[in-house]
Amino acid sequence: MKLLHNAPAITKAIVLAAMMSACQNEKDAVISPATSVEQEKDANAKTAITYLIKDGGTKLTYSGIRNQLVKELDGAGWLKEYTYSGNNITCALKTNGITVYKNFITYTLNAKGQCVESVHTATDKVIGGTYIYVYNELNQLTLVYHKSLPKLRQVFEYEQDADNSLQGKSLSKITFYDQYDKKEKEIIFKHANGKFVAQSNSSGNDDETSLEANPLNPVGLAEANSAYLPIFGKFSRYVLKQTVHKAFVGQIIYPYPVFNYNLSAKSLGGEITTYDFITKDDFGKILSKVERKYSTTPQAVMIGQ
Repeated sequence: MKLLHNAPAITKAIVLAAMMSACQNEKDAVISPATSVEQEKDANAKTAITYLIKDGGTKLTYSGIRNQLVKELDGAGWLKEYTYSGNNITCALKTNGITVYKNFITYTLNAKGQCVESVHTATDKVIGGTYIYVYNELNQLTLVYHKSLPKLRQVFEYEQDADNSLQGKSLSKITFYDQYDKKEKEIIFKHANGKFVAQSNSSGNDDETSLEANPLNPVGLAEANSAYLPIFGKFSRYVLKQTVHKAFVGQIIYPYPVFNYNLSAKSLGGEITTYDFITKDDFGKILSKVERKYSTTPQAVMIGQ
């Protein structure tokens, strides 16, 4: 089974969204996940950018009163288009303007805006059918399983954050099982424990925070699902620092490389902010560098990009 950013809203936007939701028709009543108290209180959040509009070769487009994600266009020309209706989100898959799958994935959300069920078209990345999503008391995803093949599942484990916050548990591991209950692989997640991200604010001073304002959905969950749809709860308050991949063949464990993610701000201020997410191996060698752009204006036009 193979399934893989949103800073706190400006007060004015929150008030506007609340006013509009009171008179919104049911068909538009998709509820967005709640903003965390930690984000609201974090002084560094004042310099955070709200909307991820470019992630490497992928461009993201938002629309509607809630500025919901409506398009993901990757560098290979594959386009995911999202349609919102009531508590459902439907994803269509297109290439070169031609629809490949009209209902590629359909998500059903609960009152908290969390995905509780998804129906997938069969692809090389996922067995087709209905998947069920289970959450813990902290509204964190703990289990995803195939409704007709319940042994085909992903198990999510969390560990207490170092600051012992009541909010604080971070994703530590995803274990993948096939339809025969055989363990396929594990992905281990390690998050920053202290001051990790450095960025310069408009006054020229350096701010440091390990809090993650715009998290992506974790690798594995988003291989078929969107890495960008904020409908699976929050997996950690902190920046992802490392992932370790382990594939299982019988009793033999093959470790995959350890990736170290370093966030480096290239510019700050104005409407658009650019960061480099740098991946390094255990010896400090740079393996890849992904440019991400964030904007305070969700409809920002990426001219020349």
